[in-house]
Amino acid sequence: NVEYIYRTYKINNLPYHESHKITSWKFLSKLISADKRNKDLTKVAFPKETYNPFLTHSCSENYRLCVGEKCLAIPDSSLLKRKSPEKLVEELCKFEIISFDIFDTCIFRPFGKPTDLYYLLESQNGMLNFGDYRRNAEAAARQKTTKPNFEVDIYDIYEELEKRCFLKKEEVEREIEMEKKVCYANPYMLKVFELLKKKKKTVIAISDMYLPSKVVKEILEKNGFVG
Repeated sequence: NVEYIYRTYKINNLPYHESHKITSWKFLSKLISADKRNKDLTKVAFPKETYNPFLTHSCSENYRLCVGEKCLAIPDSSLLKRKSPEKLVEELCKFEIISFDIFDTCIFRPFGKPTDLYYLLESQNGMLNFGDYRRNAEAAARQKTTKPNFEVDIYDIYEELEKRCFLKKEEVEREIEMEKKVCYANPYMLKVFELLKKKKKTVIAISDMYLPSKVVKEILEKNGFVG
């Protein structure tokens, strides 16, 4: 429930969320506290100057995106200053093939920066200074690589990491599993994708991410981007 309300707050107030981290963290703490006391979380006040769809609209299909078994409240598309999924799909259908970037477009991570994942791993697994080692290992791997555009995969990074902090290369699976666990679908793009599928359009998902394509595909499918 906390996750649902917080994501609703975030997706309706993305610019504010990015520029007011401390306020957002305080709001999250309020949600957790209210949840422990079995309070109705939709009644917890959003930060000032933010849009709260729970106050503005009742549970109407016109203002909600359904993702799996959950409905995510969103304001009218004119308030978001972007087209409705249906309107975007109408324009995209002019093309035979439609391609989308994956991360930060189809798939979100619950972090301000992608590197925050490393510090979460450090905290959960008690690996002292892992976050700094992981960032530096990736930078070093990119400097050493002979691949085009300094692109590396996660195995190149962990090979470098093994030299720096005696971490076994097999530990790479821990990071991969964490990525799978924390990634979640952008509900707006999931709706667009589902509508395009119904219209039998060819959709391509692309990424320059260091994760193997097999893992990226698993993340997509786990979050509803199937086929």
